[in-house]
Amino acid sequence: MFTLDNYCVSEDKRCVTCGNNSISFDDDVDEILVFPAVCLVHLENISEENGHRWVNMKEQPENNIYGIDSECKIIWNIKQITAPYLGNRPDEFYTCPTKRSVNVFSTAAFRGFTFYIDVNTLEVMDCVFTK
Repeated sequence: MFTLDNYCVSEDKRCVTCGNNSISFDDDVDEILVFPAVCLVHLENISEENGHRWVNMKEQPENNIYGIDSECKIIWNIKQITAPYLGNRPDEFYTCPTKRSVNVFSTAAFRGFTFYIDVNTLEVMDCVFTK
């Protein structure tokens, strides 16, 4: 279990709680980033065996970043924001979400694009091909 600001992730990593509200996911909550108006939830399934951890790409969820409000309701999914940049294959696995400023985060799509996104306007501030 880990806590950031008012948000708490359950020990089984499948539930995020804020106050008396909670939301459950089918995949593991890897990380949360808290912004003034939204909590970013990053889902990722990490395999472990004999003390070794790895990411099995076949078991990873697509479109695995959500924005939730203080009542733990989903207000957006990353696909809504990045689909126009990904052409006819808008489903993607995202890694390394990073808080860049009070309202901006970056995340890398598995196909090699890094997106810089404003969480208030849902605008892509920049999209860089990095592979």
